[in-house]
Amino acid sequence: MPALRKAIQGGESVTVELDGAMAYSSSFLEEVFGGLTRLREFQPAALKRALRISAQDIAYEPAKLDAERYLTEGLKRL
Repeated sequence: MPALRKAIQGGESVTVELDGAMAYSSSFLEEVFGGLTRLREFQPAALKRALRISAQDIAYEPAKLDAERYLTEGLKRL
């Protein structure tokens, strides 16, 4: 959260790199990325601009897609 706030204030971005973990549960990804929208601390446009989700390893692509979906769904509810 502090890094994301700083990035938004500075017109920069933060990249969340998913590679390297044993696994990600859908509940974890929803809480992290969907939860960012429920906090209502960030304007939707600023959050979309400042947050990058990355997975270089193809094995983490499903987690990346899920994280992006949870974020997008949360932003639609704002």
